[in-house]
Amino acid sequence: MERTASGCSGSLKEYAIGVDVFDRDPSYDSRIDPIVRVEARRLRQKLLTYYAGEGRTDSIRIEVPGRGYLPTFRYLDHAQPDGLPSGTHVICPTTVAVLPISGDLNTGFADGLTDEVVCLLSGAEAIRVAAWTSPTQGAPGMGGVAGFPRPVNLDYVLEGTVRRENANVRVYVRLVNPVSGFCVWSEAYELEVRGVFDTQKRIGAQISSGVRSYLRTARQELHQGWKENDHFALALYSEGRTFLNSRTRDGIHQSVECFRQLIDSCPGFALAYSGLADAYSLGARYDVFPHQESWERARSAALDAVRIDYSLAEAHTSLGFVDLHYRRDWGSAEREFCTAILLNPGYAPARQWYGWLLAATGQQELAITALKQAVGMDPLSPNANADLALTLYFSRRYDEAIEQCRRTLALQPGFYRAHQLSGMAHLQKGNLPAALEHLQSAVALTKGTGRTAVLLASALVAVGNTENARQVFASSIQMRKSRPSAMDFALFFAALGDLDSTFEWLERAYQEHDAELLWLSVDPIYDKVRQDPRFSELLSRIGRPPMGQRLHQLVLPASIGFTDTARSIDRLIEWNAYDSGQPPN
Repeated sequence: MERTASGCSGSLKEYAIGVDVFDRDPSYDSRIDPIVRVEARRLRQKLLTYYAGEGRTDSIRIEVPGRGYLPTFRYLDHAQPDGLPSGTHVICPTTVAVLPISGDLNTGFADGLTDEVVCLLSGAEAIRVAAWTSPTQGAPGMGGVAGFPRPVNLDYVLEGTVRRENANVRVYVRLVNPVSGFCVWSEAYELEVRGVFDTQKRIGAQISSGVRSYLRTARQELHQGWKENDHFALALYSEGRTFLNSRTRDGIHQSVECFRQLIDSCPGFALAYSGLADAYSLGARYDVFPHQESWERARSAALDAVRIDYSLAEAHTSLGFVDLHYRRDWGSAEREFCTAILLNPGYAPARQWYGWLLAATGQQELAITALKQAVGMDPLSPNANADLALTLYFSRRYDEAIEQCRRTLALQPGFYRAHQLSGMAHLQKGNLPAALEHLQSAVALTKGTGRTAVLLASALVAVGNTENARQVFASSIQMRKSRPSAMDFALFFAALGDLDSTFEWLERAYQEHDAELLWLSVDPIYDKVRQDPRFSELLSRIGRPPMGQRLHQLVLPASIGFTDTARSIDRLIEWNAYDSGQPPN
């Protein structure tokens, strides 16, 4: 706060915060100890909650940007600072770095043109110019942004080249998003040289006008539909995500209501569509909504999110989840997850759900790596921790899965997924009393609905209490408010050893595009029927992608440098051009 108030807009390093604020020793490594990221996330959440309630009438709003730690201040419409007309919407400045313009003219002309652009943009409203630290760094030139030293917390980088032919000079400029590496605006200007200063001034004015016009339009699109209610919109989005993270029937219903309300009031807010897509996807997975209808709604919302903002990692993650579970398009799902990770390497759910894909295709070590990275990025997420336990369970590492469930329950006592997964692991180990204890806890927490009751029925079969198992199973089916999953019947009949009924229901699940078929080839619970020829025949129809040498080599490193990200995006664009889903040679 003191640095922002004093006008010091330099970077605020994660290392410095860890040492100065949280008393970490000089050997502190932020890649191992995520304390700063965790506490920054908590602070952002508390600010959103405060401004959605008690602080909604405050005249100044404090914001901590998602890609940095230096706070910004924004005046709200209902209380403008002196000198501003009533109704003015003051927003946080857009930070633009102007690279030295390069080209085949003498250095003096290019440097003078760069200075002219910096001067004009510095005087523009709502634009903050971050200059390169010294001319001795050299100019990266067009296409050289990747890997070039740059200030942090940039929104855009402006780069350009200049060429001269006879009495004419032509300047090419483009505005680049430094996170994704994508060019968002470009233009070419050509003028007759009538004197160096005059030419620099005229071209600089045109470049400044073009940049200001683009940024003004981008801000209008960003705030469309929620100019005066952005604090409410962000708080409502966060509330919807919180409900969804519970993975309970009531929580998923409430999340849908939040995201629908947000879309009605803010139709241009891409995150709301991504949230709605995830709510319907998980609603289908957990039998909260009718499967077919819910998956179709999820895909529609995910596509809307991608159309509104193609650079949004959340949108691609949502679409990849639908492609993986509902469409069973392994190649498309992998492309979407990889796109999300390349666009935002720090978005934990993208790695989390990409780990699901790797686990489902038998690449357990890679899956565990991806899930451990997701947990490292969001260590307080019970679902990321539970998914790591799930992957360990699929790898037959039952003791590690049980220990991971214990850690998850320490984070969030009463989280039913941790009890469920711990019960499943104990069941496979043959520790039937512990399996029953955890599964009964999961059933109590979910009020006897969903797959937890089916798993409990399977455990009761294992202890020889078949009659009670049938009663528990029948009760869980009757309590469903939506059509029961065919996989629930297949799972229970597999526990009973009724192979014909098992495959009858597995075939029905295949015809209904049941999402749980994703785990058929790796779930230990189906080991009893795995040797039946019908099992391998069904797997061949479900299909398994030839993963081999795909993009996971590029996206699984825990932190991806800017150069690697830009190079990977170029490769990704080339790869996505192939309808076959195979990467180019």
